[in-house]
Amino acid sequence: MKRAALFALSLCLILSCFLFSCTRTQPSPEGGQTQTSAPEVSNPASEQAEETEKEVVFSEAEQDDRYLFLQLFLNRDVDGLCDFLRPTDRSLWENGEERYEELLAPLETLKFADYKVEKVADNYGRELLDFSFEVQESEWDLFEIGEYRYTVDVGMMSRVWWDQKTPERPKVDDALYPLFDACTNFCWDETALDEIEDWEEVFILESAIDPETPYSREEIERRASGLFGRDLSLSLEFLQETDGLYVMGGHGGTNTSHTVLDVKEEGDTTQVLVRFFAEDTRLVESHLVRYRFVKGEDGFSLADAEQLEKGELDPYRWTI
Repeated sequence: MKRAALFALSLCLILSCFLFSCTRTQPSPEGGQTQTSAPEVSNPASEQAEETEKEVVFSEAEQDDRYLFLQLFLNRDVDGLCDFLRPTDRSLWENGEERYEELLAPLETLKFADYKVEKVADNYGRELLDFSFEVQESEWDLFEIGEYRYTVDVGMMSRVWWDQKTPERPKVDDALYPLFDACTNFCWDETALDEIEDWEEVFILESAIDPETPYSREEIERRASGLFGRDLSLSLEFLQETDGLYVMGGHGGTNTSHTVLDVKEEGDTTQVLVRFFAEDTRLVESHLVRYRFVKGEDGFSLADAEQLEKGELDPYRWTI
């Protein structure tokens, strides 16, 4: 009987020691002691995931579209960014805007590291946002891994306009630019020059003749045909005619959303690779076109325009 009692007493002492080792005490606010469980081991992976999912919020976003745009971009908010980019008036939806969610889905693959937004002033005293950020992970060709810097402004034809500063984009030679600018306004494949509409003649004429200088029809067509590398028969609808001579007067202009990706010069030949976009912030891709220009005695002429990729949506164009 005594052995049984001693055995039971020993068992109780062992159990008490075990329970005491699994707890610790800390002073309570009242000066007593409160018993708490041993702390759980933290999981670095879950902490990192929580930090990654932390939402970026700019207080200015409620009143300033520039901050709202950056907030949507940094949060990889595809739905919100699509709504931001679409025209407010749905009757203006004519370029596949209903597909923006599908075409902007790669935004979700980006992982950002550091970013910074600062207010700066341009040479005219206008306030711009200086936006720099680093991409750590990406499955989007538009934003490969690396560091980027943009200035962000209020848009003229869209809610915002941002201009890439770093990495710097290649430039087209000044002597080539008027012809290149004309091409990017309508010439997106090999057949473009065979299907010229009257309003597209403006771009041809602007690059072929001097404003307010009288020309005969033969001289205009000779100059234009030399620039674009083929015989062109033009309507001259947009010119003012007096006694068989034509003059280009004042008019508005049209532009497209595009970015120069590469410029290669080999002897007298210059190749320019251009990515077009379906909207003005240059996030929804359109055609990829390679232009080849040849320099002769009278300047540059277009040799060919090869469409390397056909975009699912047409390039965005605006007129002023």
